[in-house]
Amino acid sequence: MRHNTLRLLACAMAIGAVTVPFDTYAQPVNVDAVLILSSAITLTWVTDMDFGEWLFLAGDDASSLLLAPGGGITPTTGTNATLVEIVASANAGGVTLNTPGAADVSFFGTITTQIPDTNLTLGDLTYNLNGGGSTVLPGVTGTTILTTGAFDDVIGLGGTITTHATASPADGTHTGIVEITAEY
Repeated sequence: MRHNTLRLLACAMAIGAVTVPFDTYAQPVNVDAVLILSSAITLTWVTDMDFGEWLFLAGDDASSLLLAPGGGITPTTGTNATLVEIVASANAGGVTLNTPGAADVSFFGTITTQIPDTNLTLGDLTYNLNGGGSTVLPGVTGTTILTTGAFDDVIGLGGTITTHATASPADGTHTGIVEITAEY
């Protein structure tokens, strides 16, 4: 009997060893968590501000040329001054602003290089968005917020050149530089 008991015990242990559940695992896999961040905001130069070609003879007070951001020049002649258009203005300045979707964008511009002739001053910068009305272009961030679409927004740029006395040289090209910035 002892032999049968041992045999039964051995059988029970063998069956128990087979039926006792063990943890089994599949081969592990990795899942990446990916987030792509992109400012995806771009400003593209389209055209420079072209005030045209003018004959200017100084008078008793300043004269000015106002270039609208939609194009077109408005001259203001000072007392006893002569201001005659020789070659018409080709166009206002322009940039294209692109964002990946509708967004509020801070937009501003600064004159980084003034016209080197002290008798000429570039100032009173203006802009328009997609052909809209003329608005003063601020010189610091956060002042103007543009709500853009998910397409190229065309921004026209204008300004004023004021003449205080006859430029030196009277013949030649006089250039200033305006830096345009857009940021979220």
